[in-house]
Amino acid sequence: MTKQVEKYKGREIVIEISDNSVYSGGHEHSGGHEHSGGHEHSGGQGSQLRLAIDNRDIHIMSLSGGYYSSHYLPYEEFPSPLLLAKALIDKVPLFSEIQD
Repeated sequence: MTKQVEKYKGREIVIEISDNSVYSGGHEHSGGHEHSGGHEHSGGQGSQLRLAIDNRDIHIMSLSGGYYSSHYLPYEEFPSPLLLAKALIDKVPLFSEIQD
């Protein structure tokens, strides 16, 4: 399993990808479908993706062309889970406000 941790505007973003995922360096190109709890099954290979901001799992959708979206920003598409997480922090009060 690959784990990427990044701080952005004081928030901790965690992306975890199973070993058989095609995600690499902030860009994933797979055509899977997403399940509840912030986990995604990509390309029918059993690979999983987990995105969390400050230990809060984010429900994301994998779209065609290797893009991602979230119900928090339903009309926007992002080329990587990391860019999606940064947009959530920038645009959604739930993720931009410091929580104790």
